[in-house]
Amino acid sequence: MVFVVVLAGGCVGTSASLSSEKIRDSLNNVKTGEYSLVSSVNATYLYQPLNLSGKWTELLTVRGVFHRSKNLSAGNLTLRLNTTLPEGTVNLSVPYFINGSEVYMKLHGEWQEATPITLKTSVKNETLTFRTRITSATNVSSQLNYLEKILESKNVTLNKTDNGYYLFVRLTGDELAPLFSGNTSGVTVKGGWLEANFTKEGTPYYMGEHAEMSVSGKGFLVNMTVNMKITLKNINEPIEVEIPSDLREFIKRQKLLEPLEDMKSYRSNLTLRVECIQNLTPFTYVTTSTSEVLSWVNENGSVSHVLVVVEDPLLGGRMVLFNSTISEKNGRLTMTSDENDLFSIENVSWSGRSVYSHLTQEILLDMLLHSNFTMEKTDEGYRVYLNLTNTPAKFFDFVNSKGKALGTISTGENAGVTDFNGYLEANFTAEFLPVSYRIHATYTLRNGFIDAEMIYDLTGRFWDVNGNIELPKSER
Repeated sequence: MVFVVVLAGGCVGTSASLSSEKIRDSLNNVKTGEYSLVSSVNATYLYQPLNLSGKWTELLTVRGVFHRSKNLSAGNLTLRLNTTLPEGTVNLSVPYFINGSEVYMKLHGEWQEATPITLKTSVKNETLTFRTRITSATNVSSQLNYLEKILESKNVTLNKTDNGYYLFVRLTGDELAPLFSGNTSGVTVKGGWLEANFTKEGTPYYMGEHAEMSVSGKGFLVNMTVNMKITLKNINEPIEVEIPSDLREFIKRQKLLEPLEDMKSYRSNLTLRVECIQNLTPFTYVTTSTSEVLSWVNENGSVSHVLVVVEDPLLGGRMVLFNSTISEKNGRLTMTSDENDLFSIENVSWSGRSVYSHLTQEILLDMLLHSNFTMEKTDEGYRVYLNLTNTPAKFFDFVNSKGKALGTISTGENAGVTDFNGYLEANFTAEFLPVSYRIHATYTLRNGFIDAEMIYDLTGRFWDVNGNIELPKSER
């Protein structure tokens, strides 16, 4: 059952002493200010499959500032939600920031886009879910725009007061629906009223709303009453709404992550070269591991060719550890292997076989999720740089045919890694689609009683992202 409260509001009217044109001018001239909002919801619910009924109450309070010209708003939001269901309580107090239609809330110390707040409980072995979504509760622009629409569409009367004008108007469900239902199915607004106070110049400083409505779906029927009060003050005083620095980082990361996560098709190449240098008096012992993954990916499946080679002078020079083509189509995974493989394909773990095709994409996603980075505009798009020297991370978890990770760096505690220095450099198009990246690092690795100097170099490249990719046929 989806329970949506989209809060905005106001009401305007006309009279001989205050024309509709003057009110519209006053509404458009509201650029900055402070506001407070209090919204209460009282509801009864019925869950028909279990013949379960009860009450639902919700109190939302908001304190904030707004800059209407820039369509920015920021402040603090508190939500108290209770139901008669077991465990039916939510208490939430968070900072928020609005940029246009994008709403962000800082939950548990981390910024995230506003999502439905979900309350789940189990009754008679069945899980029941209530959801409340706060989307435009603090969007002053939408509230004032609604006032203007009422003014244009409805002929109402303003009553003169000592301080200005007062408006009270009853509205039908269709007139209130844009405020409370949006595009959500199952919401029926039955009707209600709006009130507002204006100064002598026609500037609104108080708005109140009342609505009777119902929500139905998936066996639920909820009847509710919504009351809201909005107060504006310090209108058009100098106010700057600054985006928090940590939110700026979050938004910057989202611009890169969303296109990267939503890639439907592409070709990619991933190459890792790890050089291990050990000083064993009287000679220096150098081993090199090279891993290459060439992949084709589309919505129907993927094909990857994986080659892992180790060069070890003490063990006979060059050895091919893995040389296979892995195909995934319609959920079915097959593998063909070169006859010179050191190990049989049956020994390769399922997780190791299935991760290869998306490895180039997953490594870049993982790095951007874990770290702060700088991003600069280039002639071709964007360049991202990330200093990895002090970044706890695990790079390139590549599983070979014995189930052992190759080329893995874990810089966390007790990892045996010291003197770690590294960076990530990546290039994106103007549409934030990935083009290429490089992870380069040097570090010291304790190997038994011997310290090994390590050089780690990983490069990834993408072609034809979201293009028409045909999967090559696997050859046995």
